[in-house]
Amino acid sequence: MAAGLTWADRDGFDHQLAAYARVAATTRSPLPELLSLIDHAGAAAIDGRYQEADEQLALAGRRSESIDDPFLTNNINAAQLGVDRELGQLARHSQRLRDGDAGPWRHVFSAHIRCQTGHLEAATCEFEQALAHLDTLLEGFTRRRNLALLAETALPLHHSHGASVLAARMEPELRYGLCVIVGPNAFLGAVRRYLGLLAQTTGDATSAIEHHHAALKLHQSMRAAGWTARSHYDLGLALRMRGRPGDQKHADELLTRARAAAHHLGMVKLLREIHAVTVRS
Repeated sequence: MAAGLTWADRDGFDHQLAAYARVAATTRSPLPELLSLIDHAGAAAIDGRYQEADEQLALAGRRSESIDDPFLTNNINAAQLGVDRELGQLARHSQRLRDGDAGPWRHVFSAHIRCQTGHLEAATCEFEQALAHLDTLLEGFTRRRNLALLAETALPLHHSHGASVLAARMEPELRYGLCVIVGPNAFLGAVRRYLGLLAQTTGDATSAIEHHHAALKLHQSMRAAGWTARSHYDLGLALRMRGRPGDQKHADELLTRARAAAHHLGMVKLLREIHAVTVRS
C-alpha cells in the first residue's frame, strides 16, 4: 500500500487495501483488524470523506489502547493530523504537543499547528527553530513529512529564506516518490504541491503555477477529492500572484471550484482560507 501511495498508483493501493482487509477478516486477529481499520481511515481521507475518517480513527485509537504499540499510535496520529486540519479541529493537537518529547520534531508540528490556527508570531519562532535543526529532521523516514509541513508553514509566514532552504531539500525528493506519505495509510499530497508552495513563498509565480498544475493532475489521478480542491485553491492563488492577462479570471474559476468542493466535503479550514482571500480581493 505504501508503494501505491508514494508513486500515485491509486488502483494498486485500493487492490492492496482490499487484499489486506480479506486477510484481517479471515484471521479475525485484533492486530490485523486494527491495521485494516487505520488503512481504511486513510483511504476515506484520500476520498475526502473526512468525517468518516475521523470516526474510524477515533475507533482505532480506542482499540489500540489495549495493544499499546507506538507504531500504531504513530500511524493513527499521522492520519489524524490531515483530517483534523480539514475539519478545523487542529486545536486537538495542542495536548499532544505538551505531552510529547522535546525532540526537534516538536518545532515542526508546533510551527505548523500554530500557523494553521493563526498564531503567526509563535509559529515563526518554532519554524526558525526547526530550520536550525533541519539536518536532524531530515535524517529519518519522516523527512518528507517534515519538509511538507514546513513548506505549508513557510507561505503564510512569508518566510522566503526558509522557503529557499526547504526547496533545495525538497526538489531531490521527487526521485524517491511522487507523493508524501507517512506509513501505509497517511497520504499528504503531491511533492510538487509543496514545491509550488515554496515557489510562491520565494516569489516565483511561474514555477509555482507549473508545480501546482502537476500536483492537480496527480491529485485527480489519485481520486483524492480534498487534495484536488486544495490544488484548485493553490493554483488560483499562484495565478493571482502572477497577474498576466486572463490569470485573474482563471483564478476566480478555480477558487469557485475549490469552494464548492470544500463545502461538499466539509472542509472547514479550506472554506475559511478561501473566504479570507476573496474578502481581501
